[in-house]
Amino acid sequence: MLLRMKFFKGLTLIEVSIVIAILAILAGVILVTLNPKEQTGKARDGTKKTDSAALLSAVNRYFVSYNGVYPWGSVSNCSAPSSNGASTVSSCWLNRLVAVGEVDSSFASGSNISSFIVTLDSSSVVHICFVPASQAFLSQAYQNSSGASATPGTHICVPE
Repeated sequence: MLLRMKFFKGLTLIEVSIVIAILAILAGVILVTLNPKEQTGKARDGTKKTDSAALLSAVNRYFVSYNGVYPWGSVSNCSAPSSNGASTVSSCWLNRLVAVGEVDSSFASGSNISSFIVTLDSSSVVHICFVPASQAFLSQAYQNSSGASATPGTHICVPE
């Protein structure tokens, strides 16, 4: 009887198959949850949103400090942002913000600045927008598309 019990120690083929299936399901769930490309995109989008808010704040501070004149209005041959979402951050008015101390030169030369789209709506409200890299921010762009942004549903804009 004791000899017979020795042969039954261990797992059957069905038990091993069930354990492997459970581990495969858990691995799949973890990979979907921790999608590295999406996480990197979210981090980049968060940085872009912070930088666009900082640039908008600098433009608004300049507007208040210089009696209702935007930085592009105080530099000759510097065009104002359009309302159709085709304007990028212009170096002429960005350099003006650096010269008066509203933004730091390292911020002005940052990689995110060149990807921003600046719009001026009919109420003279400035919006600074960017194309999101992550699905989470892209779905937020679709939910927040009010028509005030560069291209409704495809960009994240500050202010929304």
